[in-house]
Amino acid sequence: MKAGKFFLIIIGASGLAAAVVGLSPARAEFPPTLPALVLDQGQIGTRLDFDFTSGGKYFDESGSAREAYPGFTFTDGKTTVGLSYGLTGNFMMGLSLPVTRRVYSGYYLTKEDLGQCYSGGTTTTYVAYLNVPYDLQKTGIGDVTLEADYRFVQLPRFLPELAARIAWKAATGSSAIDLDREEINTGDGQSDLLLGIKGKGKSGFLLYDFSLSYRFRFTGHYSVTQAYYDSETMEKKRYTETYHYRPGNEFSAGLGISAYYRRLTLGVSANYINIDDSKAWLGNEQAITMGKGYYIQLTPGASFAPSPLTTITLSLETPGAGKNYPVNSPSILMPFNLFYYRISLGIEHRI
Repeated sequence: MKAGKFFLIIIGASGLAAAVVGLSPARAEFPPTLPALVLDQGQIGTRLDFDFTSGGKYFDESGSAREAYPGFTFTDGKTTVGLSYGLTGNFMMGLSLPVTRRVYSGYYLTKEDLGQCYSGGTTTTYVAYLNVPYDLQKTGIGDVTLEADYRFVQLPRFLPELAARIAWKAATGSSAIDLDREEINTGDGQSDLLLGIKGKGKSGFLLYDFSLSYRFRFTGHYSVTQAYYDSETMEKKRYTETYHYRPGNEFSAGLGISAYYRRLTLGVSANYINIDDSKAWLGNEQAITMGKGYYIQLTPGASFAPSPLTTITLSLETPGAGKNYPVNSPSILMPFNLFYYRISLGIEHRI
């Protein structure tokens, strides 16, 4: 597979990096200031999140941070609207709809065949290595997430309450990449099912929350459209290739600890993510298998509660450490394992 195709696989699948548009792994909800894991019966919850994500590196098999590809960077601006409703005192359902603005920029290395020359009984092949710049952008709807939460444990004060969680991320966003028109995908072209448990509690001025989940990731695809000029007619022609991939399933665990004073809360959460083998392939070509890895993410943040039913949250997700994340060629594995920095502003209100 040529370097150019390596790059196409990088920008296409971006399951973790941006399609970060979509279903989040189990992560400690920061900060846990609201009094319950689920809404009261008949209560409506609204949430508006503004996220800005930037990245382009990965952790190699030695645990060192390395550049995914020469000059490769991405940014992802996302606004997510969330609605939830308490069906009973212990059961609620919700929907999240992301509107995303994605920008990929930088350059990638490609190999071009310049032809052959026959002289003195010897054939010489000439090639050139070129740094090709790119700047792909797109605004659109991302992948919609449906979620249901059931609280099965509600203990007295100072003891935690627990809730089971199930979430489905549907591939509603566009998975088409058009290099000719410089457009990137807004969704990752595949669906996820997440099963988990989450809990939170309070002790004095301290708040804590935790989560465990397993994320099943199903086979997806995305298309890449390119253009070339016919050597005889000099007419511009476009062609499309379809890439398939199956991201590895993920196990996630999160823990958050916060301290509050009146309406202000400060704290930090840590999340551990372990990913299984992943696969990617083009057409009928043999699938390339990507190795297992892990990733630790740290999120400091703060929240302010202007009223008992309203919370404003500001947080920064940062890469902590990782190893074998990925192994093998970074050009193939990056779609699933890029780490990133994300600034998030969230406003939540219950009616």
